[in-house]
Amino acid sequence: METAYTFPNLTANGTLGGATAAVWADSENSSYPAYKAVNGNTGDFWAPNDVLANHTFIWYDPIPFKAVQYNMTNYGGSPAYAITAGTTYYSNDGTNWTVETASFTNSVVSSGGTWSIPVNEANRSYAKYRKLVITATSYQNPSIVEGKPIGYYIAQ
Repeated sequence: METAYTFPNLTANGTLGGATAAVWADSENSSYPAYKAVNGNTGDFWAPNDVLANHTFIWYDPIPFKAVQYNMTNYGGSPAYAITAGTTYYSNDGTNWTVETASFTNSVVSSGGTWSIPVNEANRSYAKYRKLVITATSYQNPSIVEGKPIGYYIAQ
């Protein structure tokens, strides 16, 4: 039976492929590591350690889940460093990726704005890994205050 799923709150990045949920980003500012995008605290955020727009963020859960959307919250400062375009993928091994949401765009660039990345029903699949490849932002590098996939898992 499918049961509602939201990626859990984390207090550290964890290890991809491990026994518990984890996140990874291709770049992190030491004060703003990846887990701060999924810790349930809107007072902090993930930010890369450079000013480039293109970055990758990965969510992992050892329990396969089906994403129906990603709920995102922009940085609360000015500018918002909002993600404005990208692609999401899924994988069961963290190596072979399948496109989930191709070339999404986002026009919510306000400070603290919330928005979602919907996953077309035809592209929804149970998987352990989700990857967000960010290709454009409203200003320099992206920041995520809270960014989580939600959907379903099969209750055991």
